[in-house]
Amino acid sequence: MTQTSTDSGIRWHRVSPTPSYSIELPADCAEDIDGSVLSYWRPNDTCALQISSYRRASGDQVTARERLAARISRDEAGAVAPVQLALPYPDYAAALGTDEQNVTWLYIYITWPSLSLFVTISGTKSSILDERGWARRALASVRAG
Repeated sequence: MTQTSTDSGIRWHRVSPTPSYSIELPADCAEDIDGSVLSYWRPNDTCALQISSYRRASGDQVTARERLAARISRDEAGAVAPVQLALPYPDYAAALGTDEQNVTWLYIYITWPSLSLFVTISGTKSSILDERGWARRALASVRAG
């Protein structure tokens, strides 16, 4: 980990979960790895951030919009809908949904020619939509390796 900044009393570090990408996270984030899914959360916070990645060695990349459309088509209840976000990526798509326990989920696909990320942020709707919140800041900090 490398310290990159301090913001509102939060120390941030850039980490490389895989050689394919890096992300800035608060220094107090807890981490769990379940297969290919990395999960991050902060103590006493309502948000959680999960990331899975796929490195493409050959062939054409599926666009983020196509990946999102496939995800939405699997949602039988129709509870997931596309949402516009301001993110610094050339190819990304996002959707918002709420489950039976009233947890809101933000689903984001980000693609580069040889890398695809699937990011989910869960929590309360207000915390997920807050661009200044730690999870949204972390989302905007992802860099392909």
